Amino acid sequence: MTLKPITFHLTKEDIDRYQKLIKKFPLTSEEKILNQIPKKLEAILRRKRYSSFVLELIGNVELLYLAIVEGKPISEEIKRKILFALNYFIEEEDEIPDNLGMLGFLDDAVIVRWVVDDIMTENSEVFIKA
Repeated sequence: MTLKPITFHLTKEDIDRYQKLIKKFPLTSEEKILNQIPKKLEAILRRKRYSSFVLELIGNVELLYLAIVEGKPISEEIKRKILFALNYFIEEEDEIPDNLGMLGFLDDAVIVRWVVDDIMTENSEVFIKA
């Protein structure tokens, strides 16, 4: 018997709900969010045990974080998407609370990956180093 990897995805309803939240996401929260990202990553890395999806999450968070801190010109729409995903990542009490160990980062991984994929579809230059 061959085991298939478990994959998670957002439903159409989830996507519609998150897109509405992204449209209203405050750009004024940028500094606060960016200041919290390194601390959150350090806390995860201190655990010393990671699932493959957590390693992917870390890489995707880094992509999004660098897209903003490197000062590339990006639209407000893309910036809102990035900040929404980064904020979701740093929130402890999201749909699956982070205090549940690695399982608590599953929803973060799905949301962050969705935003990365969405940006890559038409704006891959956001992630290309200058």
